[in-house]
Amino acid sequence: MEPGAQFDTHSAAQSIPLRSVTPLYGFSTDADPLVITPDIVVTTASDDQLRVIDVDDVFAQHVRLFRPQHLLWNTTRLTYEDFSSIASFHRGGLGGGEVYRSDAGEVPALMKHVRPVVNHLRALQLFKPGRLVAGDTAFFVQTEEMGWGTLSLTRCSEMSIDYQFVEQFSPRYELKKEDVFFFLAFYVRFLEVCLIVQQYPQIDFAINKYASESALYGGPLELITSLEALLVPEEEGISYRLAQRVANLIGTDAASRKDLFRQMRNFYGVRSKIVHGAEFKKKELSMLQQLDSLREITRRVLLSVLALAADMGLTADTYATFNDMCFDDDLRCAIQSKAAALLHC
Repeated sequence: MEPGAQFDTHSAAQSIPLRSVTPLYGFSTDADPLVITPDIVVTTASDDQLRVIDVDDVFAQHVRLFRPQHLLWNTTRLTYEDFSSIASFHRGGLGGGEVYRSDAGEVPALMKHVRPVVNHLRALQLFKPGRLVAGDTAFFVQTEEMGWGTLSLTRCSEMSIDYQFVEQFSPRYELKKEDVFFFLAFYVRFLEVCLIVQQYPQIDFAINKYASESALYGGPLELITSLEALLVPEEEGISYRLAQRVANLIGTDAASRKDLFRQMRNFYGVRSKIVHGAEFKKKELSMLQQLDSLREITRRVLLSVLALAADMGLTADTYATFNDMCFDDDLRCAIQSKAAALLHC
């Protein structure tokens, strides 16, 4: 079929449904489907759910080979002009031929529909503790009930996956039906804050590093790099400053601050051993088994810095305030109160 063949002469004034589907590994929920909005739905990964895609489609074959637990579906609307522009990149036309694979930036008409999926995945990753593992996203135009091939296979998740190990992923991220209301409130505020803090590129860089953590072993380098970008613009004393500021920012009492300071010094030691190729000692090997803790620290710091940057900016004075929190309990309580604006759990 040639792009646009199904549409009459009035098609240019119509909009066309564009659907995307993203495999979710290690994901669990108590609802099927889990309706986040009418256009954003999570379902189990069943053949019945995939029937809208041709059985010979490369994406459908991939999902059946490396079976995820769930699928994230998103529906938007294309103008006829955008539809024609995107379809022109698809080799062989819709419903057949080779899938066009892209980073989306090469297809401007598609990019505006890719970004919301990226934001959905980032928001899910930051909303609550856990590791959300997402595969490549397939975009397709659904003009009939079933049998359409992938229009574009695009990377919306920053996380890389070793597909040889996906069957070993136990559920590590849970989103229940009762969480949906709170997630939507978080998602709206998250997007608002991201718009406010666009002047601080280190924040988007830090979110990218957090979101791109390796799916197999965890990513101490990515997580520590994310924390450094957020909290330590200085070039000296990085390990100490990082541990101190993490503890001051999210530690709830003296004992938790002391523990956070100790953990961060140890995690930074692991990071240094990896960077320099040094041999791990028993303590560093032990810390590698505690990456869930480092991921959760990074998530809480990210949301805290996002909230503070939107409220008071992210300047040299902000970092000086992080230091002063060591000596001023009232200041620490005031800053932590502002920093908690995005923390649901």
